[in-house]
Amino acid sequence: VLVMPEFSTDISGIIPPSLQSLIRKHKHQIERSQHRILNPRKRFRGNDPTLKQGGDPRINLELRVRRSMNQSSDDLSKLAWLEKSIFQEWLKAEVESKESSVALSSWLQESKKHQIKPCVHVGVWRRPFYIKGTYTKSRRDVAQTPFFVSSDSKSGGLVRKGCSSVEEEICPHLASVCRGISNQNNEHVLVTSDGEAVVQDGSVVYGCCKFHASGREDIDVRMLLPPPFIVKSSSSNKNITGRPFVCEVFDAYRLPTATQLDAAVKAINHSSSDDGRTEEIVHDINGWPQSLVGNDRFHGSNLNGVGVSSSLELTSSSSFSGLQAETEEKVKHYGCICWTSVMIRSDQELVEKLGCLPWDQEENSDDQCIIFPLEIKQDTPLRVLHRRSSDTRTRQILSLSARRINDHWIQLRMATSAGTYVKEFCHGDCGRTQPSISSLLGGRVDITELDCEGIEM
Repeated sequence: VLVMPEFSTDISGIIPPSLQSLIRKHKHQIERSQHRILNPRKRFRGNDPTLKQGGDPRINLELRVRRSMNQSSDDLSKLAWLEKSIFQEWLKAEVESKESSVALSSWLQESKKHQIKPCVHVGVWRRPFYIKGTYTKSRRDVAQTPFFVSSDSKSGGLVRKGCSSVEEEICPHLASVCRGISNQNNEHVLVTSDGEAVVQDGSVVYGCCKFHASGREDIDVRMLLPPPFIVKSSSSNKNITGRPFVCEVFDAYRLPTATQLDAAVKAINHSSSDDGRTEEIVHDINGWPQSLVGNDRFHGSNLNGVGVSSSLELTSSSSFSGLQAETEEKVKHYGCICWTSVMIRSDQELVEKLGCLPWDQEENSDDQCIIFPLEIKQDTPLRVLHRRSSDTRTRQILSLSARRINDHWIQLRMATSAGTYVKEFCHGDCGRTQPSISSLLGGRVDITELDCEGIEM
């Protein structure tokens, strides 16, 4: 609730001449104060077209009230924007001057005759609540959040990468079961149009469904559920699931029930159908191997490849705050297909060179011939060096199994500690990752396909 004083009659005509002179003298300072307060600085970098969550309903309410006050051009409205220190100096000078003090006294006596009534402005909003679950992604052209890059054309601008994003496939359905999200407490900006200031919706909103995930996969990496034998061979009591996420919902009209969250799951996943597809290796038109997975490796049958677990539920704020803290402690499972310049004649030769387990034999991890768990050193990869500090990180490859596809193609499956750059572990990143699959095989290695096959929780 914001209470502002308002005079029942116009008193601008009885403002002392010295005060009117002070307002005119500090005209530029008043205009700067108006601009600074009514046009808050942007809090986000980048110029992508997506809306950003931020702001405070109380501040936004005060901004709307102040902008309505600013529409008046009289001296009384401008007085509200005068710096406090300047007004105090004027008041001190008036009191010390005998002539001015008499004028000030008469003005104050005259002002008492005018009735002041409170003007009450009310803002209402709902505090954020949290919905948690896990998701899978079965396509290689879907980002985790809307992804925009600079255009190569002469006109410039931004170009969208991928057909959709995990956030866009999940958040609108959650907002729908909350009966929508209010836009009454959003931040508004002043835009000059044809010489006039027009209030428009800004790119910063208070009410929205904000998506947070425990880590992220690249746009060309699928997020799958683990194969059944991986779950059985896991030595820990932890579950291996899709990627955990928490949606922080601001200013929703309604708190969803368990039944409504179930309806959101069905809307996100679409109808689930079993086409009988099993896991296998196929070849594209260029002869490159590609892995197909069955429907038991991802949730639902969404055409954009995004699905969520059936266990969507309301959770406490601690789940949200601990989401990233737990990321560094998780074990992540990956599967990939690689090309190598080294000729591989048999599965046995591949296993011996890598010192790993044969394919689908993770339950034999106590075999003495393997070198895993393996500690590796990774310098910051060249592909992310432009946005991350240069450093050397120690990571663990906890297990590795491999099989030969043909003379130059291999398939790998591994479990790693959190934060491992798997692509760089495969090709070596020009020697910046040691050891690597490339150094173990003694030749060039290129990774053509990567899947995250579950996260231990």
